[in-house]
Amino acid sequence: MASLPLNRLYPVFLAAAILMMARQVVAVPVNASLEYSCVFPLIEEQPLSVEITADMPEIIAPGQSTGAFQIQANAQVSAESWNGLSFVGTHALAGKVEAQSSISGQGVDLPLTLPMTITDKTLPDEIGAFTVAASGETPPLTFTEANQGEVNIRVGDLIMLLQPRDGNGNPTGLGDFESECTLMPGQDDVLHTLTVTGSNNTEQDFEFAGESLIKESVVLPLEGMLQISRTAAGSSLSGKLQLEDSSIDVSIIRFFKTLSLDARASFDTVGELGGTVSNGNIAVQQAVSMTLNNLRLKVFGFPISQNNDQSCTTGEPVALSLSTPAGESFDPLTGGRLTGKYTLPAFAGCGVMTELVNLFLAGPDNTLNIMMSPQS
Repeated sequence: MASLPLNRLYPVFLAAAILMMARQVVAVPVNASLEYSCVFPLIEEQPLSVEITADMPEIIAPGQSTGAFQIQANAQVSAESWNGLSFVGTHALAGKVEAQSSISGQGVDLPLTLPMTITDKTLPDEIGAFTVAASGETPPLTFTEANQGEVNIRVGDLIMLLQPRDGNGNPTGLGDFESECTLMPGQDDVLHTLTVTGSNNTEQDFEFAGESLIKESVVLPLEGMLQISRTAAGSSLSGKLQLEDSSIDVSIIRFFKTLSLDARASFDTVGELGGTVSNGNIAVQQAVSMTLNNLRLKVFGFPISQNNDQSCTTGEPVALSLSTPAGESFDPLTGGRLTGKYTLPAFAGCGVMTELVNLFLAGPDNTLNIMMSPQS
C-alpha cells in the first residue's frame, strides 16, 4: 500500500492534535482550609481543621463534560480526640465521609453528597493532634448554554462514619460510630469558581413550527426561523425572526362553508428583536406587519370578490411576545416550546372587504404556540 509523504501527513496530524486539545478540559489546582465542629462520643464537641485540594477546570464549554474531580482532604484531629480514642483502646482508625456540597450558578442549583474513603490511620503513640486523609471523586458535570457565567462549587457539612480498631484489628468498646461535623460560620465556603462560556459561535439558529389561533376559531399555521445572539452573561438576547408565508381561511358562514374568506398571509419584521434567556426560560419580543395577499371572498368555494392590487396590511405592527410556558424549560441544545398572546390590529387597504376582514380577524387575545428546535 502506498504511503503519504510526510508533508501531506503533517496537516492531518496537526488538525487531529488541535481537535483533541479543544476537547480536553484544562484543570488547575484549587484548595480550601475550613474549620468544623464535630460531635464525638465521650468527648462531645471537638474542632476539626480540614484542608481540601483538587484539580478543577477554570473554563468549560456548554455540552462539554468536566470529567470526574478527584478530591483529597486532610483533617487535623485534636489532641483531645486522640485522648478519647486512646481511652477506649483505639490503635487505628478507618471509615468513610459523606461530604455535603453544592453547585450554583446561572440556571443551576444542585446539591451534591460526595462519598469519601478515609485512609487507614494508625494513631500516634503519644497524645497530640494527628492528621487523617480521605479521598473521593465527584460525578462528571455537563452544563448547557443556559448556564453561561460563573458557577460556584461550595463545601458544606460532613458526616463521618468512623471505625476505631484495637491492636488486633477488632472494634473497640465504642464500636463504629457516626460523627456530625458542622461548618463553622463566617468562612468562605467556595472551593472553586469556574466559568461556563458561550459556544464558539454566539449565534444560534432555530427552526420552529406551530400555529396561531385567531378569534378562537381561525387557525394560522406558522413556520420559520429564529436566530438569536446572547450577550456574554447569557441573559439578554437579540437576533432575527423570519416567518414563512402561510394560508389563512376564515369560515364566515360555516354551514358547508357557504361564505368564506381566504388569503395568503406574509410577514415583515419591524424594528429589532429583543428578549432574555435565564434559568431554563426564554422570552422573545418582535414586532411584525401582517399582509393578506390574494384576498378572496367566496361562496360555496367560488370567488365573488378578489383583492389583487391593494395592500391589505395591519395599520400598526403586531407586537409578538413569546416565552417558555410555566412548568416547562428551554434548552439551547434541544430547543423547547414557546407560547404567547397578542392583539391583531385593524387591517387597512383591503378594499370592499376591509370591514369584513377586521370583523373576523382584528382583536385581542389571539394565541401563539410553536415548538423550536436547533437548526440542523
